[in-house]
Amino acid sequence: MNFQELTLRYTYRGHDCMLKGVVNMVKMVEAKRLDKMVKGGGQLFLIRVRPVEEEVKKVSIVPEEILAITEEFPQLFVDPKGLPPSRGPFDHKIPLEVSSNAMNLRPYKNAWAI
Repeated sequence: MNFQELTLRYTYRGHDCMLKGVVNMVKMVEAKRLDKMVKGGGQLFLIRVRPVEEEVKKVSIVPEEILAITEEFPQLFVDPKGLPPSRGPFDHKIPLEVSSNAMNLRPYKNAWAI
């Protein structure tokens, strides 16, 4: 990007391309004429270049009270790195019969009432 020569070079689908700005061809056009030009097949291009804002405001959606708790107890809010530990005989499981087949029944006898 060269601001003094008003050029922008880039590669698109393997082809080198260049946009060149033209300062002295910029004209004011009324809305009616612009509409007529676009409907007649004319093309309109607008490029706006702005400087990057140095200071970005951080917006937090977490209430201050919750942030205070997470900062006070950080060990409770660490991302897990695996499965929870086994709870021994208190782990939940459903014993199945060895030769049982899956049930093929509707869960409800009647259709839903809407």
